[in-house]
Amino acid sequence: MEILNRRLSFKKGEKIYIAVKGNVKEPRFALWNDDGHILDKTPKTENGRLTVELDGLDVGIYFFFIGNDDENVTEQ
Repeated sequence: MEILNRRLSFKKGEKIYIAVKGNVKEPRFALWNDDGHILDKTPKTENGRLTVELDGLDVGIYFFFIGNDDENVTEQ
């Protein structure tokens, strides 16, 4: 899997869009920060891409997982 949008830095309150190239069964998305787990979400699957839109996040460093157990991307 490959991240399609390399811009992973955002201003407070800005809508965040994460897209990866990949076509996996039962994909999932998880987001967490230093305080722990924040949310789970099912990414949209379309044209060989997995996409997630987020908004309302506070300032901080976040980590995410997108994909499934066999094929995934984890980033900070």
